Amino acid sequence: MGLLMKLGGIVTVLFGIVFTLAGAYGLAGGTGITFTINERVVSAQEGGIVFLIVGIIMLLGGIAMTYVARAARLMPERPERGEWAARWADLKYTLHLLRKNPLVMAGSMIAIFFVALSLLANLIVDPNLAVPTGYPEFEHSYPFQRKFMWPKHSVINWGPGVRLYEGPEQFYLGTDNWGRDLLKMIILAIPVDVENAVIVTVLAATFGTLIGALAGYVGGVVEEAVLRITDIFFAFPALVLALVFAAMFGRTLPTLRLALLLVWWPPYVRLMRGQILSEKQKGYVEALRGLGAGHLRILFRHIIPNSIYPILVQATLDFGGVILTFSALMFLGFSPSPSLPELGNLAASGYEHIFEAPWLIIFPGLTMLIIALAFNLVGDGLRDVLDPKLRR
Repeated sequence: MGLLMKLGGIVTVLFGIVFTLAGAYGLAGGTGITFTINERVVSAQEGGIVFLIVGIIMLLGGIAMTYVARAARLMPERPERGEWAARWADLKYTLHLLRKNPLVMAGSMIAIFFVALSLLANLIVDPNLAVPTGYPEFEHSYPFQRKFMWPKHSVINWGPGVRLYEGPEQFYLGTDNWGRDLLKMIILAIPVDVENAVIVTVLAATFGTLIGALAGYVGGVVEEAVLRITDIFFAFPALVLALVFAAMFGRTLPTLRLALLLVWWPPYVRLMRGQILSEKQKGYVEALRGLGAGHLRILFRHIIPNSIYPILVQATLDFGGVILTFSALMFLGFSPSPSLPELGNLAASGYEHIFEAPWLIIFPGLTMLIIALAFNLVGDGLRDVLDPKLRR
């Protein structure tokens, strides 16, 4: 079984390389390559986008299959000596646990795909298409004449009230209220949401971990003051509090991130404080104190590293929540620009036209759902892997 999976992974990687090279050649404006879909000729660049995405998926899938096949080998009954050998054995067992849960593997692959897509989005789609000033075919403006249109030869039929596009271009997911290709706008929107989620989650987890660790270790008045401050934040729903901060700070991406950061740090404080209270009562902490180790050394070199795993799990679970909350702020009108390619902003442009252009809400919403679900599955997998009780 492991050999077949390894061979399948190698073959998948080889096909992924071929598809990726073909997609890159198509995006570079390669000539002589045409694709026929529903008796319509698709340009090399449009085909290149599809081939590049498929190639990236196959590369990631093949690499994952190869590593899972290696992790599926039987572990030795007696672990090898040496620190690095023990770490390698633990990593193999970790991959073995992940392999046992197909949902976690699926979520991990989807999450990796979206992260890779966010890194390559500006190479796959020209970011200037979001604001097409200077494009001769758009006459220095947006192509409003093709807004809210669906390709005529698509397999999906939205009903009689939908405007159909019969031009030479292929809009696989229709057009938005600016006349832009919705699929390309979604690809450009993913980096905005992923970057925002990474910044907010990392900063909130770091700040909350430090405050919670100090509160739990020091105790007394410091702990009580920190807890009362967090109680104030917990007294309001997260989205409502984010709306208040966004209204106070203004409609820019940095201020929206600040608004989410102010909402997202208190849970990490409570979580880390509980971990510190449990960890500082253990015997090794008393032994360190007896050896004369300082408080900062005990806290930052020993207690926090032994208590950080629940924070990692919570941060992974919060990743999707940050994207949903950020998109909700955009949907409610806090976007810096109406034409900004962002998932919530794209959905907001279509809620008034849900019957004539339902794809404007459905496809951005499905993208948000898939990203949030993928990272939730990754968080569940990390919890199962990092929790010593569940590893037994």
